[in-house]
Amino acid sequence: VLATCAGMILIAERVENPPQRSYALLPITVVRNGYGRQYHSGTFALESETLPAGTTGTFIRAPRITHVGAGCEVLARRAGDPVLVQKGPILAACFHPELQDDHAVCARFAAMVRTHAARRPVATRGA
Repeated sequence: VLATCAGMILIAERVENPPQRSYALLPITVVRNGYGRQYHSGTFALESETLPAGTTGTFIRAPRITHVGAGCEVLARRAGDPVLVQKGPILAACFHPELQDDHAVCARFAAMVRTHAARRPVATRGA
């Protein structure tokens, strides 16, 4: 699963501002529009030991992660805040990597899919 921006809100364990129900698949707490309104949107540098140097993220009225629970790994930050997290097969970003050509997050997700697909048993005809 790759959840970006609103998708991350939907899978967060807890959502604030305003509180809302979610699928609670990822042990994080998010605040809607946590980086401000449309005026505060833009492309910002990401801090990461996992992503290539110089990687940026496009934040559009983005949610802010305020708590990361057990087993959830922080892969990137913006000004110290977690903005890219992963737990098992779930990858979630506060930003929109799909808006940039050849973004490292999209490449990471594609690699996750290829790895998972390689592990699946091949169905045989007539089975």
